Amino acid sequence: VDIGTLAAAAALCALVVALVHALPLANAGESGPPSAAVATVVSFRQGLQDLRENPVLRRMAWLVAFNWMAITAVVYWVMAALDAASGGDAARFRVAYGAYNIGSTALMLAAQLAFARRVAERARGRSLLVLPLSILAGTLAAWLARSPLAAVAVALAMYMAQAAWDTPARMTLLAREPPHSRGRALALLDSYAYAAGTAAGAAALAGLNLLLPINWLAHGPAALAVAA
Repeated sequence: VDIGTLAAAAALCALVVALVHALPLANAGESGPPSAAVATVVSFRQGLQDLRENPVLRRMAWLVAFNWMAITAVVYWVMAALDAASGGDAARFRVAYGAYNIGSTALMLAAQLAFARRVAERARGRSLLVLPLSILAGTLAAWLARSPLAAVAVALAMYMAQAAWDTPARMTLLAREPPHSRGRALALLDSYAYAAGTAAGAAALAGLNLLLPINWLAHGPAALAVAA
């Protein structure tokens, strides 16, 4: 992943959000049911209004966005670690990346089966702190380990915490909110807040690489710990 890719991803996500927010709600002289694009814009704006009026949903949206900023940085760090471990060989990198994807998917499913139901039954507001705290603890531990495998271990632990704890807890807390705003809030949290966090994380990484080039294999854990 180079700087241009990161910058382009951030710019495209920001452009999409800006265009959606600027779209008119209807065309002059038109009648009948709204189009899918207009309905999406209306839902988006109503969801933003729900966030402004509901402090619980607003804090949840900020938390999702900041989580995905950190997750974007972790994934970038993992790619750098896998590339270093494969010695720059494309075939070895594909094998390592495939094994990483298979392992992360299997661990996420196992963690969901083992813990998701119990977490959902006992979810509280503080339950949403588990994912950011796990990222922080993992990056600090990886800083001490100084190994490419540490990056992979942090990512796997992060995905397990997200799948088995953060997502079921967030869904349970969201289900306690008023029904009229629940669907719009879910769309904002799982789409727009996620996209905004990813774009912000990509933009921050591109800026860091331009202004202060970082050896992510050696210093990635320290940078992530500071960000978290």
